[in-house]
Amino acid sequence: MMLRHPTEVGIGIDHNAAFLIDGDDYRVIYPEGDEALMVGSVMLPEEIFSEERKGVPGVWIKEVVMNGKMLSCRLCPREGKIGELLKVPVRVESSVRHMKVAALENPDDGPMRMSYPGFGARSLFGESGVGVGKEEFLEMVRGVASGVE
Repeated sequence: MMLRHPTEVGIGIDHNAAFLIDGDDYRVIYPEGDEALMVGSVMLPEEIFSEERKGVPGVWIKEVVMNGKMLSCRLCPREGKIGELLKVPVRVESSVRHMKVAALENPDDGPMRMSYPGFGARSLFGESGVGVGKEEFLEMVRGVASGVE
């Protein structure tokens, strides 16, 4: 899929890792100390990929290189400036067909959760913590997808 979107940057996040963005800064975090959660793809101290997941959780950055012919994968630094890590894509290719399939596979027919248990962060969609309504959200999605096949 990345080869079809050569100007975009992919971020691969291990199951027990998180990519925390705070303003212009980012950090890669994971639970330390609990051996059951210390399962990931980063072998330390070498910082190489472990397909067997015998390392710690981490984040990987994927980019298309070699004139769009090859996918590069590198370990994301533990912290830094988001502008140094990501880049603005030259063009974004979107598929209405894929968006429709994703909508079918992720129905919104259940109750909308305000938050996950034990997680007290405010919504990114509004100061009230409730977020935008369903219709406002659908309008935002339609606006992004309009005229793009």
